[in-house]
Amino acid sequence: MASSSHKRNRTRKGKSLAEDVDVPPPPTRIPEVLDYSRYFSTRRQMVVFEKNFHARAVLPPKVMHTPFFAGPGFEFQNLLNWQGLQPFLGINLPYYEDLVRVFYTNAKFTPVGHLAIEICGKMIHIKEIDWMTIAHLQYDGLKLTPGTIPEELNFDRGLALSSMIREDVEGENLKNVGSLKMNDRLLHYTWVHILCPRGSNYAQLLNEDIFIMWLIKNNVRINWPHYIMQHIIKCRDNKMPLPYANLIMKILQVYDFDLSNEQAIMLGWNHYFGKKKDDEEDELPAQDVEGGQPEEANPTQRELLTQIFSGIQNMNTRIDRVDQRMDRIEDTLSDIRRHQGH
Repeated sequence: MASSSHKRNRTRKGKSLAEDVDVPPPPTRIPEVLDYSRYFSTRRQMVVFEKNFHARAVLPPKVMHTPFFAGPGFEFQNLLNWQGLQPFLGINLPYYEDLVRVFYTNAKFTPVGHLAIEICGKMIHIKEIDWMTIAHLQYDGLKLTPGTIPEELNFDRGLALSSMIREDVEGENLKNVGSLKMNDRLLHYTWVHILCPRGSNYAQLLNEDIFIMWLIKNNVRINWPHYIMQHIIKCRDNKMPLPYANLIMKILQVYDFDLSNEQAIMLGWNHYFGKKKDDEEDELPAQDVEGGQPEEANPTQRELLTQIFSGIQNMNTRIDRVDQRMDRIEDTLSDIRRHQGH
């Protein structure tokens, strides 16, 4: 009589021997699935990549189409131009998610505060002056650390916010961008999607958001290369989604990396902020304008601006309703906690 083990190993019709065995296969390592060895010079780098970055999300980049905002009514762009940000905001390149992850795997600060990255055995050493070549950014101005507000600047959150909110919501409990005036809302959009990209909570008004907007609106020169490097390291070390994909591609381009064998993600309409589509229709991102029907003919500048104001106002109304529902939910939860306390 055959043993039970022999029966388990016997093939059945339509089944292979490997499918019939109960023993699980050995785990497949990254080098066996995809050839990432060309990116790294040491096994340690490969291990760090596999453990911390191989599955890390890469934030899709946003590109500002600045000509769209050149018309009347858009003052926020002038503030960004004064900061020298226009070339950086307009970086328009396909991106490579694997290379973005490799970039973060090997990114580090040098003892003198420069950004150093090793990719494909080639060391990139970005000095202060190099930021002009990469993104036309001057390494000059106020040095800030993400998440911190220097006390010596005497920042008053309430006073700063009061200059940004719409008159019809003054005195209310403000929690999101729906309460902001149009230009301040567009400035906030630029901040959370391009200058300091984050993976969620785009509509929330964080203290740092208000602080940075306050600085920009008061023409306080910010050292953007310094801030961007700080944000890169913060995202790297805190398992956050990886930002600045388009900037990283620009860095690799400037330093003559061959990207011909890499699989690119081409930018689509959803990557643009204020993109003029097919030379026929100007669009703002769906987060800012919703509910409108397309016109059969091209709208004039005045008609387009009216549509934008109307769309943002409709969005404001919907967000206000959500705020009211959230407030009621919070009140209910507070009542439940009080009863549980008794």
